[in-house]
Amino acid sequence: MESLEKKIELSDQWLTYYYSINIRGSRFTPYLRVGVGEPYNYLEYAFVIPNNKSGAVKEIITKIDLLECTGESFVMANNDIQIEVFSDIVKYIGNFEGGFYSSTEYFKKLLRDWYEFLLKYESCQIPGIIPSSKLDTWSCVPNEYVRPEYWDLLKQQQEDAK
Repeated sequence: MESLEKKIELSDQWLTYYYSINIRGSRFTPYLRVGVGEPYNYLEYAFVIPNNKSGAVKEIITKIDLLECTGESFVMANNDIQIEVFSDIVKYIGNFEGGFYSSTEYFKKLLRDWYEFLLKYESCQIPGIIPSSKLDTWSCVPNEYVRPEYWDLLKQQQEDAK
């Protein structure tokens, strides 16, 4: 039987992740896509609502930082996956056989990267994507409906930014 350290090392190697934006109607929703096949891909279900908002992810990162001081573990559960976070390991339990582990350090890196992506998403820094929370204050219209003065202003702002 494999040692726990070997399982953690393998998980840290295979627990890859990337970000995507799903489009439902006129709404964009950020998703953290995790893993290469089972059981790792089940982890993405832990990062949908409410954990696809920067504030919620920041709270989890803060809990991990406190965990390093206090040594007390905590559990986060969402959509049939339970994540037990300890000072050195993270155990993932869900609707898949056996569960798996990763290092807390790697899990924290995953969360920090997800947090940074969400901050960019929420502040409209991803080209072509308007977050659902900003749809009432932003507009997308064909160029022919935009006044020529606006294009001059935009051109001037871009030159000033250089």
